[in-house]
Amino acid sequence: MNLAQWSIIQNGAKIVAHMGTGNNAYIIACYSNSRPAVMLPLLIQMNHTNTNIAVVVHTETAAKRYSKEIEETSKVADTPCSSQCFLQWDSLPIDSKCTYFTPESFLKAFGQQQEIPYTHIIVLDTHERLQWGETVLAVLKKVYTGPLVLCCSPLPKAIGYLQDFYEGASIIALQDIEVVDMHYLDHPSCNLVDTAVDTAVNISSMEGDGHIIMFLSTREEVLLVIRGINDRLQSQQKGGDVSVVPFYKAMKREELEELYDALDKRGGRTIIVATAMAQDYTSLPPDIKYVVDSGLQTSQEGKQIWATKLDCEIRANRVSSTGGKVYRLFTEEMFEDLIDMCPAEVMVDKLDQVVLYWLSLGVKNILTLETPSKYPQRLLSSALTTLHHASLISNDGQLTRVAQSVSSLSICLPFIPTRFIAAIGHSLSESCTSQILSIVAMELAGGLNEAYYTPKEVVKREEAKNIHALFQVEEGPYITLLNIYESACTPKLKHTRWFVEHFLNYQMIRMATNIRHELASVIGVGAVNADKDEQMTGCLEIVKRYFDE
Repeated sequence: MNLAQWSIIQNGAKIVAHMGTGNNAYIIACYSNSRPAVMLPLLIQMNHTNTNIAVVVHTETAAKRYSKEIEETSKVADTPCSSQCFLQWDSLPIDSKCTYFTPESFLKAFGQQQEIPYTHIIVLDTHERLQWGETVLAVLKKVYTGPLVLCCSPLPKAIGYLQDFYEGASIIALQDIEVVDMHYLDHPSCNLVDTAVDTAVNISSMEGDGHIIMFLSTREEVLLVIRGINDRLQSQQKGGDVSVVPFYKAMKREELEELYDALDKRGGRTIIVATAMAQDYTSLPPDIKYVVDSGLQTSQEGKQIWATKLDCEIRANRVSSTGGKVYRLFTEEMFEDLIDMCPAEVMVDKLDQVVLYWLSLGVKNILTLETPSKYPQRLLSSALTTLHHASLISNDGQLTRVAQSVSSLSICLPFIPTRFIAAIGHSLSESCTSQILSIVAMELAGGLNEAYYTPKEVVKREEAKNIHALFQVEEGPYITLLNIYESACTPKLKHTRWFVEHFLNYQMIRMATNIRHELASVIGVGAVNADKDEQMTGCLEIVKRYFDE
């Protein structure tokens, strides 16, 4: 681990020394490459017995990675945390336990258990202000009485956001590696790709040892810049000990192998040309000394937008060697004009799912509910209207009988679209729950486009199209999904050979069977004996009302 990753150890004693029993919140201000997801649980385990720690991270990928990493780290007998000190991991208590969750999986576990059985809870990346992340914080404030650690970026607004919600919380700021030089352009760039290439080549030619990471907004920019850097280095005959590798979503296997080879390489310089996803990626090489930041990123709608000040600070903090330098490909005035942080998701997204969640938990008045970000009146009104149209709440804002019959779904799986929850609730009285569960499961697993497999060979595409047509029915795409599911899973999931012969996605439909089983177990329904025509009539009515938007 690099120095920035171990910097949390320097202040670790401050955390564990004050972390006793009782409802205490601690705000840990640090960047993600300080490794709080791994280091904090280890520090707690070293200083407390019989620990059962829950760590909430923002993605499932991160949860799996950290879970594997802490398991491997705990097996190490002597691990250097700096040039002066060593930690003895072999002294960890055998009865210690650490579980990683996403916000959604944490709420699911809480809904199923109806309690929070953890001695310590750590919530990471609170500055992201995601809808379900904020819901977790609100739930914890209402029902959790143990030590709670909230990790955020060391930006004043990120800390203030938590202080406003958790009054009296202790604040512990963790120092990462200090950036020595911050460079801005004198004038805005007319050609970002050319400016990025020039900057990378100049650093490689004129600066000392150390890896370079560059942040761009799109895959296309990444590939253009890599080509430009390689061409320039080759023309200057200086590319022998320099590896230039991409890092973006949906990379091909050979590209990933090239990236991992570069990260594992000893000697020479690696230039990582990345999109914003590398901001929080923890497995980057330990000697990144130079950060090149375009200040841009891609929105969820696929548009190129400016990053926030927080994003730029996180990128700058990817420097993991002393004497690091950051080159921002925009002017200082442009940086000052950036917004500090993205608005909380609950300020801009639909709220019908989260409102139904709170109502199902028994909250009587959403307007007085304590949440990190106050729900806007406009979005609340829209959410209540949506739930009323779905017959999930009455005119006075209380749950209807339909909503009460599937309240366990709203509590255990709150992230399921409310129209699906309403469809399942209405299906209980129409004797078509089995069909609706199958359709909902197929939709949640990816829908019709994911169910079909289209071969690359042109000759086989026509054959696949003809076989797919056999599943299609005149009642529409959702009944077609039902037809595919029942054909593939009755009486049980067919062999993979059947899926190949019918050009269907085995993994997707297998996922749908797991989702369906989970939905059925949560609401506690089994097989229903009813007339098949009657079942289909009820199913078609529900599909028309809740699925055909």
